[in-house]
Amino acid sequence: MLAYFPQIYPDELLYSVLARYHRHTGSTSPKQTLDDLFGDRHVIARPDLPGHLELLVQRIPTSRDLNRVRVIMELTLYPYFLAFADGVRRGYARQAMEARGTSGLYLKLGLAASRVPVVNVLRFCPECLLQMVGDYGELYWRRSHQLPGVLVCVDHAVPLRESSVSLGRENRHAFIAAIPENCRNSEPCWGGETASDRDHLHDLARRSVRLLSEVPPARTPVEWSRFYQEMLADRGFLRGNHKIDQSKLALRCHECFSDELFCRITGIRSGSALDTWLMAFGRKLRSSPHPLCHLLMQQFLEFLPAVERPFGKGPWPCLNPLESHCGQPLISEASIHRNRGRTIGVFRCDCGYRYCRHLSEEGLPSEWHRPLDYGRAFDAALHAATASGVSLRSIARQLHVDPNTIRRQSRRLGLQTVWQLLGTVRSSSGKSSLRPRPRRCTEVGGRKKDWPSLDAEWVNRIRTGIETIMAMDPPHRVTLTRLEGLEGKRGCLGKKLHRLPRTAELIRQAVESVGAFQWRRVKWAIVRLQEQGIAPMPWRVQKLAGLRRLPVPRGPEDEEWFDSLGGRACKG
Repeated sequence: MLAYFPQIYPDELLYSVLARYHRHTGSTSPKQTLDDLFGDRHVIARPDLPGHLELLVQRIPTSRDLNRVRVIMELTLYPYFLAFADGVRRGYARQAMEARGTSGLYLKLGLAASRVPVVNVLRFCPECLLQMVGDYGELYWRRSHQLPGVLVCVDHAVPLRESSVSLGRENRHAFIAAIPENCRNSEPCWGGETASDRDHLHDLARRSVRLLSEVPPARTPVEWSRFYQEMLADRGFLRGNHKIDQSKLALRCHECFSDELFCRITGIRSGSALDTWLMAFGRKLRSSPHPLCHLLMQQFLEFLPAVERPFGKGPWPCLNPLESHCGQPLISEASIHRNRGRTIGVFRCDCGYRYCRHLSEEGLPSEWHRPLDYGRAFDAALHAATASGVSLRSIARQLHVDPNTIRRQSRRLGLQTVWQLLGTVRSSSGKSSLRPRPRRCTEVGGRKKDWPSLDAEWVNRIRTGIETIMAMDPPHRVTLTRLEGLEGKRGCLGKKLHRLPRTAELIRQAVESVGAFQWRRVKWAIVRLQEQGIAPMPWRVQKLAGLRRLPVPRGPEDEEWFDSLGGRACKG
């Protein structure tokens, strides 16, 4: 056991405590210090997730009241890096730090695949240094200053500065203490260009430091996906029932974080990094993202105000009148869709009862509901009621529905009932047959249409429509759909042309093929350029006509127009 071990200061890193031990004991060899502290000269001096802590705790004097759990939770960055991991990863990391070393731990936790760079230079706050000298007479490295993405001091809101202590391979076995010589006034970290950027940085620092003392409950990536899906839905990013509107999410996130702010925080210089990071949270998480990404996502979502959902936030009540739990909020999920301009919500209970409601013009849920499925209790009660021979209306009153619903549900269940004979008549042979329905009149107003007169009327209207389309600038293609659109009735002629021969022939002659319409646009573009005094070069004509390439001439007239183009053009 060690005869001396330094006092631990507030928010001090274990790396800093061991570095002060090396300095206080006057040791000149980092290997000798490792031998004193761990009994192993090959231990790597890591500031974030150190290993072999069980060997260290066995040598620390009992007066310091330090055990493995306290060392891991209070002196390392374990609470930060494992804040959003599941219980399996947390247990694996704790065992690696206690016993066998942390080689390959970054890979196991998924941090090695993250694009967020590792902090490789120890950082400090100038204001904190002055306070340390006044309170303790020496300097030390703070945990909160070494967290990824933390660029300002959480206590003084000033930009952090980088020391001259590098955590590269040349110092991998040395614990280097904070002293005035390696904590000079270097260039400060980026502290934000606007007040909004500075507020974001300070808020992110507070959130990051809070993880060191308040670790969230362990959750799997699937559980975190549900958590973020719920938060995104509360902020109005839900499209349909389960999909996230990625374009809307990216737009709002770019309004919250500038590209410069995001790159400075994460250290990722790619221009599309923000969109890629967002898409991961908008979909099902298959792995655990970097803790910094979690914090940025939560900061962004809490920055936005909550949006009221169309039918409120569940759970919603079950309205099955045949169940004892009627009216109790037992439905946790609802599907929402649009139908003829209305917003419809469908709610399903575990008892099988399913109903829907719609939003009124004021955006409020309707008071009445429409049953879609009546549930298992309804089917059982209907079976029992029909077997007992109760009348149709009595069964309807008993099951809280109308008689027609009883008829439909009986046919669905294949029940043989007395009222199935309703609506039938008896023939002379004793067999039942359906009553004949009155024949509908297929003519409007009971009179036949005068198709020749309608044909002549439509010919005049179609000619007017053709002239209107041909006079449009820029040109539009003459099609049957466009002619019907001018009449304000899509599909009004398609099924009647066999009764309108003159109209059909006129349309057949007037409708343009794709090639004919392209050449009409080419001619229009040439004339337009000549009117403006611009030479009709092929590329200008092609661009103005909106074509990918110039069409092939179909005859002598097209050849003349083609030859009028300046320069050479490819005929194909």
